[in-house]
Amino acid sequence: MYAWRPQLTRWDIDILTEAEESERRQEEFRRRSGLFVEALDVDDVIAGLLVTEGFSTVEELAFTPEDELASIGRLRREHCPPNSSGVPRRSSPAAIPS
Repeated sequence: MYAWRPQLTRWDIDILTEAEESERRQEEFRRRSGLFVEALDVDDVIAGLLVTEGFSTVEELAFTPEDELASIGRLRREHCPPNSSGVPRRSSPAAIPS
């Protein structure tokens, strides 16, 4: 990685190779997925689906309506506990359609 600092802006600009950028994205995906697994007790599939849908924090998820969560790809209404903020619960692999 090469850091470049122009004289006019004083911003650091990181120049990454494709491999470095891919590694950075994968690490970020793992970190965010791990956050959901740990905080919400959901399985890796549900956590990965939430990250893929753009959720990055539990707070974002907590303020998302249950109907909106239920409309996400493979996330089904039974993954969300009733009378909650819509946060999904751990499901068995059999509950996730292929």
